[in-house]
Amino acid sequence: MKRRLKKLTALVLGVSVCAMLMSGCGKSTASVDASSENGGSEKTGGITIGLALPTAQEEIWVTHAENLQKAAEDLGYETILQVANGDTDKQFSQVENLLTTGIDVLVLAACDPGSTGNIVQRAAAEGVKVIGYDRVWAGDPYDLYVTFDNVAVGRSMAEYAVEMAPKGNYTLLGGDVVNQPATNEIHQGWMEVLQSYVDSGDITIVSDQNCKNWASDEGLAHAENALTANHNEMAAVLCANDGIAGGAVQALESAGLAGSTLVTGQDSELAAAQRIVAGTQTITLYKASDELAKATIEAAGLLAKGEEVKASGDYEGIPMLSLPPTVVDKEHLDEILIDSGYMSKDEVYE
Repeated sequence: MKRRLKKLTALVLGVSVCAMLMSGCGKSTASVDASSENGGSEKTGGITIGLALPTAQEEIWVTHAENLQKAAEDLGYETILQVANGDTDKQFSQVENLLTTGIDVLVLAACDPGSTGNIVQRAAAEGVKVIGYDRVWAGDPYDLYVTFDNVAVGRSMAEYAVEMAPKGNYTLLGGDVVNQPATNEIHQGWMEVLQSYVDSGDITIVSDQNCKNWASDEGLAHAENALTANHNEMAAVLCANDGIAGGAVQALESAGLAGSTLVTGQDSELAAAQRIVAGTQTITLYKASDELAKATIEAAGLLAKGEEVKASGDYEGIPMLSLPPTVVDKEHLDEILIDSGYMSKDEVYE
């Protein structure tokens, strides 16, 4: 984790200097054959993609940054990376700076998706195509939304949970609710599965809380409250991400329930993989960020060249490319996370 953070810090510093000294940071070119499901047939240089990401303080976003830059490098495209670390005003300023550099496409993962309409409109007015990366706000004029199916994320968690724990008390710990559509979509997926069990009386949802900033300490506090209020009787804690799951596991450890209460998460962070090996977290949802990055950069290249991107669906009027998640439990962890090269065996089993 420290290695990745140091690498990203260097990248951010480098691209910031590059933005100030554009005359010395020419766009790379390439002309190598490539193929794409969206119809791209050649690698073409001369395209610059601005990457505006929300944070470097979560492992998953460090991974997203690395994968986006690698995907662009593989296709011969230049990237300029900016990371706002949760500061919406800072992200606005960073995007404004990106637009002045002459980028062809903006890949925007907003700190606050509900407050980006003006900046997306400005990019569109300047002829810059905008791809919403993993999060958008309905009604904003994005050219494309590339994401994982968040309803399927929630549904997959709940399906696994009811198979393993079809009766008992459940706690639901969702993500941030401030302009975060993914939170509602994950919850929708949970309830599509759980509602019939609730109606039959087999499952009782004793706590349904959201966690500000998707934070671990919020998961810890809400899980502690739920356990106390229900005399430590808890069959499952469904957590919207691995950070929240980490907090829930802390609460369960204090109550002597870690390993006996089912816990879900998503993002396949290293700490989550280690908890799965230890038996304190049951599953994480793996969302192949390299595949998401590849699809995003391929689409960016097509948009920059004025070509069509074949969307797989529609999100509130925004063309959407949606990728499915994969359930990772202890039995399949090595196959999915280690054999694929996403993590090393040494770091998981340290």
